[in-house]
Amino acid sequence: MVFSTRMRSVHKSFVREILKATEGADVISFAGGLPNPDFFAVEQINDACSKVLSADGKRVLQYSTTEGFFPLRKYICDRYYNGMKGITPDNIVITCGSQQALDLICKVFLDKSDNVLIERPGYLGAIQCFSVFEPNIESVELNNDGININELNEKIKQFSPKLFYMVPNFQNPTGITYSYENRKKISEIIDGSDTIIIEDNPYGELKFNDTSVVSMKNLIGDKVISLGSFSKIFAPSMRLGWICASDEIIKKNYSC
Repeated sequence: MVFSTRMRSVHKSFVREILKATEGADVISFAGGLPNPDFFAVEQINDACSKVLSADGKRVLQYSTTEGFFPLRKYICDRYYNGMKGITPDNIVITCGSQQALDLICKVFLDKSDNVLIERPGYLGAIQCFSVFEPNIESVELNNDGININELNEKIKQFSPKLFYMVPNFQNPTGITYSYENRKKISEIIDGSDTIIIEDNPYGELKFNDTSVVSMKNLIGDKVISLGSFSKIFAPSMRLGWICASDEIIKKNYSC
């Protein structure tokens, strides 16, 4: 059987192998970002599904627009991007989790041998997704307050990466959260380059206090593609995520 050239260098999915280990009843795995199933709102979800299907079942079970259900996009826009200049529901695309969002972004931006920048250590699922598109992947060390600014500056100048992937809130796998000062310095470096930031934020609401840190999207607008997911705060199996990006980038995602 003859597969595509790119698949010859693609290894087994790291995330898939991690999840296999969770199937054993005697295993408590800290390797994957799995929510505690005891906190799934099963009864409320059942009631909500019944309510929607009873009231509007024929419409919600039909094909929808590429960008996704408008009321959901408006909810995401109002909840997560309220007050950000130029952001409307039209800048939101619903995806099958943030993993599909990464795949779409790679299709839009990456050619073989393009440069991509990631955190070190970085999220395995993102590394796997990038690898399929055969880029050159460079990494930047993480400190306790965020990315190593000097190394980031050097790598941006040396490699001119198309994309810089970051998880600034409760980063996977370290758990650190970037400080405001670190984010501000990153924004100044990126703003003077051709690099686009992918700001992945699946964990931002999983905190024990009301302290919030400004998003990169808020700092440098169109230079940032923001990703979100309901997998950690609602239910992973729903596979609901989203992309928030500029009009130009969103239009390209419609074509994928």
